Amino acid sequence: MLDVSLTQVFPIPLRASLRCAPGELLAVVGPSGAGKSTLLKTIAGLLRGASGTVRVGEHRWLDSAAGIDLPAHRRRVGFVFQSYALFPHMSVLGNVMAAADGSREQRAQAARGALAAVHIAGLESRRPDQLSGGQQQRVGLARALVRRPEVLLLDEPFSAVDQMTRERLYEELAELRSQLRIPTVLVTHSIPEAQLLADSMVVLHRGSTLQSGEPEAVYRRPAEPDVARLMGHRNVFPAQAFSDGASRGWLDWKGIELAVTAQVTPGPAAFCIAGDDVRLFEGDTSGRGNVLEAVVERVVPIGATVTVHVRVGNGERLTLSAQKKVLSRRGIGIGTTVGLSLMPEAIHVMPAPRTGA
Repeated sequence: MLDVSLTQVFPIPLRASLRCAPGELLAVVGPSGAGKSTLLKTIAGLLRGASGTVRVGEHRWLDSAAGIDLPAHRRRVGFVFQSYALFPHMSVLGNVMAAADGSREQRAQAARGALAAVHIAGLESRRPDQLSGGQQQRVGLARALVRRPEVLLLDEPFSAVDQMTRERLYEELAELRSQLRIPTVLVTHSIPEAQLLADSMVVLHRGSTLQSGEPEAVYRRPAEPDVARLMGHRNVFPAQAFSDGASRGWLDWKGIELAVTAQVTPGPAAFCIAGDDVRLFEGDTSGRGNVLEAVVERVVPIGATVTVHVRVGNGERLTLSAQKKVLSRRGIGIGTTVGLSLMPEAIHVMPAPRTGA
């Protein structure tokens, strides 16, 4: 188990914590400048000065209260950098051997094994500038693995490769995870990538951990409006919450009453609803929750799907997704009045934003 709790004021603020079990892939997500790479480098010992703890199983790499702060070379970390960070004057084999231990023969044997594990055996004599981006990233991964790490850290490793290569690397990472059975921490700015690859997720913003949990749970049930926006939700609004004292709750959204299934605490609140949970409909409204009318203001086609921006009666804008053929069949375009349904179970209620947030 990797267990991290870090606090730092300068040069980049940190107030972050995470836990990652053997065989688990944990994604650290957040906007640029959130402190994601700083967090990874601090775990690896490449950046020093933070207080707190970094524990791997029974080993303490950092325990500031006990005066323990192991240097990077004493932390069994495999680190894969976004920029590959290969030595340009060395061959592929030499790059991987540089991270291995033992005699030259032992290091060469270990390096060849690591290269085979990432499916680039046969390229040992090439230099980095003779490799594609995907091949360079595999060399970086082989160099991380040859250290026989207790923890694998991946700093946006797929951002510099094309989509086809990225998908192959996803598959190879999944295969490696099943073999390594060590904690793996992936830094990414891509929420879809985290949802696809990760078992759990930590949302980092301005150096602080805002929420952690399973990716789908964090996306569907963000803890606060900042998390909702970082997850890509466009429909995030303030409201007033009311309750009948039993199981029923509702929101006053600037004059529009919305029923919700969750229990709520009366008072200022916020809510979000995913774009694919805002439904267009026509005809009978029976059985539909939270029916309202809206006027279409903008239509943005993206392949077979269309992002539709509408304005509802209280002046607020909602964003939803629809199939292009559905809009065409119904004759829906800019200026069209449409019916919307916001099902109570799809509305996620959150605390109101903190003062000054």
